[in-house]
Amino acid sequence: MNRKQRRAAAKLGSPTAQLLATAVRFHQAGQLIAAEACYRQVLAAQPNLAEGHFRLDVTRSAEWVHRRGFDFRLGAEVALMLTR
Repeated sequence: MNRKQRRAAAKLGSPTAQLLATAVRFHQAGQLIAAEACYRQVLAAQPNLAEGHFRLDVTRSAEWVHRRGFDFRLGAEVALMLTR
């Protein structure tokens, strides 16, 4: 977390700030499903938190790209198998 993120988290109050920090750590570690769950809990506590909405959107986009990338690779492999 950078200084701006720490300041925003300090304004939220202790439990929500800790949960947001946990979500950021999950996100940075690539554990997108766990990060999404934490971001949703943060937004349940603070529904108007812009950073929570932004990070949730980024996480969901990363999941979508990951899933679609897998689908594209799988489709390419199937196409190669059919041409052989």
